[in-house]
Amino acid sequence: MEEYPSLLSEIREAIAQCDVEALEYAAHTLKGAVASFGARSSYAAAEKLETMGREGKLDGALQASEELTAQIGRLTPALAALRKENAPCAA
Repeated sequence: MEEYPSLLSEIREAIAQCDVEALEYAAHTLKGAVASFGARSSYAAAEKLETMGREGKLDGALQASEELTAQIGRLTPALAALRKENAPCAA
């Protein structure tokens, strides 16, 4: 949860700079993080951006990054609740 804002920022910056390697790397990193939570929609959105970076094809990348941001936005409340549920009791 602490890393996703910077990764989303890196993805947007990579798209703006047409830096396909940075896009592939940031999307791959985020994809791995959401995979551990079984977040299929977020995973698929990150994978799409990773593939765009790997193939050097950025047509539609901005829209794909917006979709990834939306999917992560849906995931974060569930992760926050899980974190709270598993937090040690502060007695």
